[in-house]
Amino acid sequence: MSEVKLFRLNSGEEVISKVLDNSHTRAGSWLLKSPAIILPVGNGKLGMAPWLPYCETDSMELPEKAVAFVATPKTQLVNDYNENFGSGLVVPDKTVEAPPLRLITE
Repeated sequence: MSEVKLFRLNSGEEVISKVLDNSHTRAGSWLLKSPAIILPVGNGKLGMAPWLPYCETDSMELPEKAVAFVATPKTQLVNDYNENFGSGLVVPDKTVEAPPLRLITE
């Protein structure tokens, strides 16, 4: 099973990535797939770019000692990540209103 997590690195970088099952990695590290760095782009907005885009692989091990903390990102951030770097699947907004029901009588 994999899920998207937000990492704040000791360097100050914020990286969002799909986290793969850690059973194939060494103890004390995270296995990331398609990591992206989060960058402020002005006017309170955020952008994403591939993290280490010059690497041959899209998965890498991140040592726990390089991580300040790990958090679960907000749904909109996960959706943006999935659209650009992940599966393309998004979670629907919970505030979507359904059309009013009409009672049909005969």
